[in-house]
Amino acid sequence: TKIDLSSFFNINDYSLKALPVKSIGKQSVFNTNKFPAILTLKTKNLFNWDLLEKASEKILEKNFEVNRVILSIYEKENCCIQEQFCTKERLDQIRQVDKIVIDELKTNNEYDKIYQHFTINVPYSCSKNSCSIVLRPIISENVVTAKFAKLSTKTLNNIVEKIQKLDFVDALYYDITNNTPISFGWE
Repeated sequence: TKIDLSSFFNINDYSLKALPVKSIGKQSVFNTNKFPAILTLKTKNLFNWDLLEKASEKILEKNFEVNRVILSIYEKENCCIQEQFCTKERLDQIRQVDKIVIDELKTNNEYDKIYQHFTINVPYSCSKNSCSIVLRPIISENVVTAKFAKLSTKTLNNIVEKIQKLDFVDALYYDITNNTPISFGWE
């Protein structure tokens, strides 16, 4: 489904595609098991979270084939689905990335603003030894609704810089979907 986001971005400054891995996510008032949309922007350094939030809502409203929107921070060429399993090595990868995120949130005084943070290891990569990572920090005041956390540019840049140094991360995404509590994570 072609979605016009020209009210948010210049037509040549973005692209949309589906991540070929399903997750539980929001679609209208229902939770569904569908594909996330990957939003890629050519301008990576100037994230306008409010604009991204509106674009995410429009994508979910207009495309019933997807149930989440993830922002591409970076992605190596030739990523594809890999057969991977839950192993100690993959769990260690999650722990390593999660530590980077939590440490940066604490260092930049944003940790207490976060209700919950998920680091998702996705089997979409260039090789079986690598992965994609989705960052999912959320805020919630009443646990009835959840919004993605709008981290400061400094915090996000520090996180990205450190994760890019890890040889096992072929792509990094940031979940910009607002959800109900049942679909906070990526079951």
